[in-house]
Amino acid sequence: MFFLSFYFDVFETVSEWALKYKETGIDELISLLVFLAFAFAIFSYRRWQDVKKEIVGRKKAEEALRALQADLERRVQDRTADLAKSNESLRNEIAQRERAEEEVRRNLKRIRGLHEIGLAITSTLELSTILNVLLEKIDLFLPIAAASTIRLLNRETGELESLACRGLDEEAWKSQRQTTPGGRAKTIVETKAPLTLRNVLTDSRTYKPDIFRKRGLVSYLGVPLIAKDEVLGVLSLYANQEHHFTPEEIDFLDTLGHQAALAIHNARLYQEATVREKNLRVAHEQLDALNTITAIASQSLDLKTVTQGVIQKITEIFDFDATRIHLYNARRDELLLSAHFSKEPERFRAVGSFPRGQGIAGTVAESGEPLVFEDLTMEPLYESLNRSRNFEDKGHRFFAALPIKSGRLVLGTMVCIGFAPRRLSAEEVQLLTSIVGQIAVAVENASLYNEITKRANELQKKTWELEKANGAKDEFLAMISHELRTPLNVIMGYTGLVREGMFGALNPQQDDALKKVVIQSNDLLSIVSNLLRATQIGSGEIKVERARTDLGQLLDEIKNAYDLPATNGLTLNWDFPSDLPTVETDSEKLKHTLVNLIHNALKFTEKGSVRITARHLPKSKTLRFTVADTGPGIAKESLPIIFDMFHQVDGSNTRLHGGLGLGLYIVKEYTELLGGKIKVKSAPGKGSVFTVAFPCESSPCRGAILPAVRPESRIADPWMMER
Repeated sequence: MFFLSFYFDVFETVSEWALKYKETGIDELISLLVFLAFAFAIFSYRRWQDVKKEIVGRKKAEEALRALQADLERRVQDRTADLAKSNESLRNEIAQRERAEEEVRRNLKRIRGLHEIGLAITSTLELSTILNVLLEKIDLFLPIAAASTIRLLNRETGELESLACRGLDEEAWKSQRQTTPGGRAKTIVETKAPLTLRNVLTDSRTYKPDIFRKRGLVSYLGVPLIAKDEVLGVLSLYANQEHHFTPEEIDFLDTLGHQAALAIHNARLYQEATVREKNLRVAHEQLDALNTITAIASQSLDLKTVTQGVIQKITEIFDFDATRIHLYNARRDELLLSAHFSKEPERFRAVGSFPRGQGIAGTVAESGEPLVFEDLTMEPLYESLNRSRNFEDKGHRFFAALPIKSGRLVLGTMVCIGFAPRRLSAEEVQLLTSIVGQIAVAVENASLYNEITKRANELQKKTWELEKANGAKDEFLAMISHELRTPLNVIMGYTGLVREGMFGALNPQQDDALKKVVIQSNDLLSIVSNLLRATQIGSGEIKVERARTDLGQLLDEIKNAYDLPATNGLTLNWDFPSDLPTVETDSEKLKHTLVNLIHNALKFTEKGSVRITARHLPKSKTLRFTVADTGPGIAKESLPIIFDMFHQVDGSNTRLHGGLGLGLYIVKEYTELLGGKIKVKSAPGKGSVFTVAFPCESSPCRGAILPAVRPESRIADPWMMER
């Protein structure tokens, strides 16, 4: 258009001049045309320069745009990498917790399994029932078991007899058995220790490997069945795939083997008594009594109740005149009387305690071997041992002392006394040995229970004392904080009046001194206020008081409160839009949270900048506030604990910055109280970035609201959001 206008102007001018100089001659017309050509050339050149500048400007703008796009892509990649690391850390932590929980569940399951199996196998004395129940429970609590077998040694022939199996064809298994202990079974019987094989097919000790290959049995775990230091047989477990048996699985089956061995041992006693019913009717009754005593021992964890009930039953069953139990006390290094029972109490004096190694019972406790005197009048050893320590009341003729043992550890002794001479049969001795074995189990269980109870009581007492001390501390801190605020307010009030000239004019030195008083008083008041807030948080007295709050106005108030001198080398940058929503929240706590973060950033940043950013992110329904500084940064190992109460990154007495270390603790507590989360990113020499995010749900009316703090309204991951 510009060119057309110019041409029209030139045309009109040439026409006018042509008419005017129509008769003047050709020279003037030529001059006019030359002038017009020159003018057009100048105009065209200038226009070409303008177009060239515009093209160069567009190229620079495109290059700047590409650089900006590359920077944005780099930031997105950095942020994605950070989120990936955070997610990986979270997944690792969840996996660790799941493994710990799974371990606890497995332990509890095994404990319950051992308890159930113990109850099951001690509830009967029928050997076949015990073995079948045992194998059934193994399948229940060890799912890896594809097959399990029990083989017992015949005492007379020394052969291994196949008695029970599960997961196998019992008839075929028994028909292909190896009668004499060999291979794996021999190793287990000789070593009295568990044996594991990852693959039985490749082991040279395997008898007829085709049997295992045909049935798909690969891995093996075998444990000895030991009772009273005697190997009764072998309990075997097979897996249908290669499996590395864990120490927990081995220990579980080994413990189960000991329980089963004791049950098998008792069952064998019962079977022998049944076979010899005519000659051993008394022994049969005694075996029933053993079950009764076992039941008594398992009905209570109170040691005195158990031992008193057991010896009363023993006295009745064996027709003793008196029975006593002494237990070893390691603290006093003595045997102390735990329970005693006499048919005629006036004829017996109960010895309360005696040193280990002295007297008959002390000698038994020291050696771990029983002493039985059938007729005291014919036993000089009894007289020599008795005279060395405590003399018993006269009149009795029979005396037996048996050690109460757990493995090789002697826990105490049981003494049985009679007025008449007496010879104990082998069955009676065996039964008494079994009974003291049950007593040993009861003593261990009761001791463990008492120890746990004692520790629980001590822990409960300490917990109560700590709670009491903590409550007293909170009350003291609250009282001190309240009492300190009153004089501080008075000091600051009167200092303000003096500075305003209410009591006369001040010279510059006086005004400067009063200014320092005001600054220090404000710092002290802030410390006292934070101390009071922390006390209220710790006591649970803090509450959320919600009201509609204009976030833009709130940030303007905070911004106006900070006026940094232009000469101190530190700039404060604010970045928040003017259309921030109105929310329903506790404005005082939200303001305190942001002010504390800004104050911390300014305190630790001597030069550089502090940037405060606020964003409303509708897609993620989140409000996000960020305070970033160019200060010294925080070491990685200090990041997990910077929000702890009274924690400071530099806790030395020579630190440059004051404070009690309560600011970030209060920030975190207030943030969580409002349903939000806080995150920090920092490194030494690179400054720190604190980000606080709150859930924000859109509302059909103006602005948005912060919902009440509920578990479902909290932010699962406030950092996976748009920038």
